[in-house]
Amino acid sequence: MEHLARMRTLDAAYEMLKAEDPDTAISKYYLRYLMLSGQIPVHRVGCKRLLNYDALLVFLQNPPEASHDSPSRYGVIRPLK
Repeated sequence: MEHLARMRTLDAAYEMLKAEDPDTAISKYYLRYLMLSGQIPVHRVGCKRLLNYDALLVFLQNPPEASHDSPSRYGVIRPLK
């Protein structure tokens, strides 16, 4: 049988992360941001959002580089859809 993905809720993933690294600077709010921004895959089961804990660890080990090439959109009025 292949390796089963460790699907966890936000709270459970945060507790596992704190258990592995008690001095982590990652907050529950940052994990929520990663989930809502789509940087970590999320699966909805009913009203729950589950994240793949192994994918979270891979993301944290290899974070994407911050791109400073895109112009800032601060102060620009965006069109309504």
